[in-house]
This record gives sequence, C-alpha cells and structure tokens, in this order.
Amino acid sequence: MGILFNAFILSDITGVEINGITIRNYSISGVLIDYGSGNRIVNNKIYNAADYGIHVSSSSYNLIWKNEICSGLMACI
Repeated sequence: MGILFNAFILSDITGVEINGITIRNYSISGVLIDYGSGNRIVNNKIYNAADYGIHVSSSSYNLIWKNEICSGLMACI
C-alpha cells in the first residue's frame, strides 16, 4: 500500500473550489496549490497533515477562508 503525500494537488490550475471537506493524516499537505490562481479553499477541516495544512507556492489570487487546521502537536487554528 502506497503513502499518500497530499490530499489535493492544484498544480497550474485555476478556478477550483474545495469546500466543506474533512482531510486527515497526509504525510505532507492537506491542500497544495502550486502555480495556481483563482482557487477557493473554504470551510474545510484539516487534521494531522505532517508539514502543511494548506501549502501555497508561486500562486496568486486564491481565497483561503474559514478553514480549521489542526496538528496533534498544536491547537487548531
């Protein structure tokens, strides 16, 4: 069985909405946006993503709003 690193990868993608999802136990990120724009990450619950709950790299004009991100080592934000 393989290891899943990221729940969602939006690489060079525009206009995706991820809304109301619960994401748990990924070894890197719950959501990765890389070279993306105009995406909406709204009202999600992300638990125990090892590195990042939501990782945004080389991207612009994305909406990240009302997400709950928790790690086993720290309180939810």
